[in-house]
Amino acid sequence: MNILGLLASRQVAIGQVQAGPPRLASPMIHSNRAVDLTFTGLSGGAYSIEASSNLINWFLVSGGRATNGQLTILHSAASNYPALFYRGTGATDSLPALTVGLKKDTNASASTLVSLAGGSAVLYGRDGTRFTLRLASNSIPDANIVTMTLVTNLPGLPFARGTLGTVLLEPANLSFWGAASLEILFPSNINRREVVSYYSHGDGTSFRLTPDRVSTNRVVIPVTHLGVFGSSLATAQEFAEAARLQTGGPQRPVPARLGPRAARSMSASATADCFPEKQQAADEAKAEIDQARADQDKQVAALLGAERQRSLLGASDDSSVTLGQVSALLCTFYNRQIAPRWPQALQNCALGEVLTLNTLSLERQRQLLGADPNDHCTDINNIPFCTIFKSCLADIRECCERGMKGAQKIAAVLSLQRQDALLGLDCISQTEAQEVIDLCSSNVWSGTFSMSETGSRVTITNMVGGPGSSAVSTLTSEFSSHFDGSIERSEEVGSQEIGFSVDLRVGGELVQRDFHRTTYESTSTVKQCPGRNTGGIDHGLQLEQSEHTTAAKSTYSVSFIILPGGNRYELLSAQNFDADSPDPTLGMQSNISFQSDDSPCSGVFIIKDFTKTMPGPSFASALPDASGNMADPNVVVGTWVMDDPNEDPPRHLVFSWAFTRRVAGP
Repeated sequence: MNILGLLASRQVAIGQVQAGPPRLASPMIHSNRAVDLTFTGLSGGAYSIEASSNLINWFLVSGGRATNGQLTILHSAASNYPALFYRGTGATDSLPALTVGLKKDTNASASTLVSLAGGSAVLYGRDGTRFTLRLASNSIPDANIVTMTLVTNLPGLPFARGTLGTVLLEPANLSFWGAASLEILFPSNINRREVVSYYSHGDGTSFRLTPDRVSTNRVVIPVTHLGVFGSSLATAQEFAEAARLQTGGPQRPVPARLGPRAARSMSASATADCFPEKQQAADEAKAEIDQARADQDKQVAALLGAERQRSLLGASDDSSVTLGQVSALLCTFYNRQIAPRWPQALQNCALGEVLTLNTLSLERQRQLLGADPNDHCTDINNIPFCTIFKSCLADIRECCERGMKGAQKIAAVLSLQRQDALLGLDCISQTEAQEVIDLCSSNVWSGTFSMSETGSRVTITNMVGGPGSSAVSTLTSEFSSHFDGSIERSEEVGSQEIGFSVDLRVGGELVQRDFHRTTYESTSTVKQCPGRNTGGIDHGLQLEQSEHTTAAKSTYSVSFIILPGGNRYELLSAQNFDADSPDPTLGMQSNISFQSDDSPCSGVFIIKDFTKTMPGPSFASALPDASGNMADPNVVVGTWVMDDPNEDPPRHLVFSWAFTRRVAGP
């Protein structure tokens, strides 16, 4: 064990014991009396650095793995002490990885659609605790459904006072190109100095501390991948023990299709099918980065928690010095773990996805943990995203040239275009994408088909009761349904003389959200509470909400006829139906019924709290009949628009299509 004494007030380091690794190097003291500490040990080994003012009582400064044999920590709070001693503890002092049990309340869950536009979900606990998951726009290229389920108990939790609030976020295989935030809002104030937040895989394995921001009645946790997230109150000893837990292994493999939709990679199947050596290199890099990031998150959480426990009574937020240290740690992680890998990613699409996802999520995590939004340590503008995207398109092209064609490769091109749009780069033109789509298709007809249906309505009614009382009723209805697809199969019969009959199978993504919410908020003045001289304001809330969401692969069956001579098409119709798989596309239906009263006399009282999530079928609108002229006998292009004021909310519906015959008709 190494022991270093530091007389911070005199800016002098006064001792070191035991030469040779593992060892704690002499501290570097900054002008502001913050201290740089470097622990040298086995590469990848788990270590902690602790501090003491009297060599008797020790507290955790931070911990993590020695990347390339070194663990470097900036201890900004050293300036708060007249003298400090430091010691480093080796991997043998760490505790085995922990698995906790999960007791879920399946009657308390909520699902929501997350897409390129972002998304959010709200869930209420039985005691009035509110969980809000928010995902900013441009954080996920392919739409998905996220389900949040209340976890009521965690057997094996290393904190004796149990959970303040815990939820399970699914599907397990979904990671964000950015970071979501999970806000836990408590009905009453908490002792923020004792709050710790944690994460585990969805099955309770690999339990560990996770970074958070804590105020007097609120915790915000950055979420870069899904699993179990929650917060507890911990004693200093419980916190120190939790910080010593090993982070465990990676998330176990999940089925290819979990829930309504599984996450899909940038390269889809192209890299795995045609370039297994590239896929293997990407998988190895991902495993290394995931493990290092798990250790990094634990180190950041340990830093935040340790400084929080030593903060002054009444402090309502983490200090700017500590948040600056967190930001610096995350930047160091990027520079060591991600930045050196970009050159290899220029010719490896799958690796490019791994690095891109981690870079964007790391930046968003820094912002949620207090970094300036304009402070980008990743120098994101100089990352060669376009080169990587074009490499991905080239991989798909080569894969199809080798004969591995089909709908999966076409879907990969469309997904790549969405990822391009997420970053706002316009790296791949529609012409370039269509060339690869045509190459990957063996159909007579190629092209795209889309449907967009939107509508919204908000009605607000203000009501005034007796003196000091009022109420507001808000009715919100929102609807959006989008389908974008390309031709997967085509059949054509006829001739130039009698005309043609064409049937197309168009595969793509159906993203749908049907949302209805009614809230009734009331306030009234209570002049006097029983047994008291004063009263206050009584707040009441009633909430009824339903949300049906879909994010899944779906199919439109399109048919039309081309008149003799090839100058006009008619009877173009489209239905969201697949004869090969007649079952409807499945989405998720989430219902919430909640009522509470916040009385100045008795506090918060939950009157009703019901949430339920279940699968439900989804149906997209049909195109009844369209026709148009053809400037080219091999091209069918058109748009159909309709407004329906009788729907709730009123809808605006648009269909668009562009079909091209790739070879001359029979």
